[in-house]
Amino acid sequence: MTISFKCNPFLSGIGVAARISGLTQRAVRLYEERGLIETARTERGARGYDAGTIQRLTFIATARAMGFSLAEIGQVLDAGDRHGDEEHARRLRTLITTHHEQAVSRLARIRTLAPKLGVPLATLDERPSARADNQDRPALVAAGNP
Repeated sequence: MTISFKCNPFLSGIGVAARISGLTQRAVRLYEERGLIETARTERGARGYDAGTIQRLTFIATARAMGFSLAEIGQVLDAGDRHGDEEHARRLRTLITTHHEQAVSRLARIRTLAPKLGVPLATLDERPSARADNQDRPALVAAGNP
């Protein structure tokens, strides 16, 4: 498995890179400090991000959302540097498969639990929003919301 990020000589600032990738500027700096990305520097020291780096940041954001640790993300990104290393590729496949299975399991659990939330919420939606005498209290308790 090879993950490659083609670079474009056009450089964006950290704010643009953060917005495009869906990260905060603080997260972008952290990922640079951890060695997950490399940035160019202007003569005045400002960071510059090319299209490949922004794509890499977007990958990192997606992997984090799926529950990958930064160490695991580093392993995935490192795969491009290890062509022909079958053991590394096998471990990588296992890691990605495990995270995928966990995500599918979480999604199934959410789908199972979500309708249970709908009953009390529907009950609340049917009630007048503000009643001075608090007549809705027994209905809320019955719906599971004391």
